[in-house]
Amino acid sequence: AKLDLFCAKLDHFFEKIAVGARNRALLASSKHIFQISKDEFFVKPSTNETIYGKIKSVHMKFVSPLCGGMESLMKIAFCDDDELCRSELEALLSEYVAMHPDRDMTYTAFAYSDDILEASAKIGGFDLYILDIVLQNDINGIELGVKLRQASHEGKIVYLTSSEEYAIDSFKVKPYDYLMKPVEKSAFFKVLDELYEIISHESSNNLVIKMKESSTVVKFDSILYAELVKRAVVYQLVGGKTLESTTLRKNFSDAMADLLADRRFVLCGSGMVVNLHHVKSVEVDSIVFRNGTKVLLSKKICRSIRAEWNQFWFEEVSRKE
Repeated sequence: AKLDLFCAKLDHFFEKIAVGARNRALLASSKHIFQISKDEFFVKPSTNETIYGKIKSVHMKFVSPLCGGMESLMKIAFCDDDELCRSELEALLSEYVAMHPDRDMTYTAFAYSDDILEASAKIGGFDLYILDIVLQNDINGIELGVKLRQASHEGKIVYLTSSEEYAIDSFKVKPYDYLMKPVEKSAFFKVLDELYEIISHESSNNLVIKMKESSTVVKFDSILYAELVKRAVVYQLVGGKTLESTTLRKNFSDAMADLLADRRFVLCGSGMVVNLHHVKSVEVDSIVFRNGTKVLLSKKICRSIRAEWNQFWFEEVSRKE
């Protein structure tokens, strides 16, 4: 009975379902598959849930996006220690997601700053943080924003406040916007529309990384750098995680063609590609990333990267003006 119920839910999510006498097989287009390994898969339906399945088995279950195996386009975290305000905001987000079934979004509620910081560290950060400025039982939202930035989480921040007195203090975390409490639905939805457009543009490219035991999809923006190590590519991600590819069967620059076609990425020498968006500074003999990671390189390569980095940010600033 449980299996029939599960397959009924799958019929709601996907058009192509193959049903056998004893085993149920899920057929989904490649855009829905987020991770495949020898005996399991993760697929993303048209809701904010992830389906996890054991291949060649009827043992399947729904899991939270935070459990892994999924990269939503727009991951939203909101923090308010007032239960009523938190419930009201969750209801608004639920309504917004229901209004836009074509948009890839997930959201998670938090009551305490430590929880949102821990979750951010675990998944490499959220794309959007909606933070109440006045947290009665915790650090305030400004301090939470500072901690998120110190941990190199670059997600957009929207503050909820009943007073404008914190505007100057919050400048250091560069919030995207402020919303006055109680939150007005049309203003909130307008901000979400704007941010989805921005985040969609920033996260429009994904990379499939083939590893020994599995393959996974990562956003270009989540990559700090990729380095050639013993005929394999090691990807260093923003959250501190590393992924190692299978052995290359082509030269490094050809393997990195998809990344190098994106203006954020630049080839450093013959064995490294760097995401300029995450570079904090280029020193005489090293690159320093915003999360504190430091990579030693030759002085000649650093001179070349510095010129590329300066040009990249000049164009970024010009584009936004």
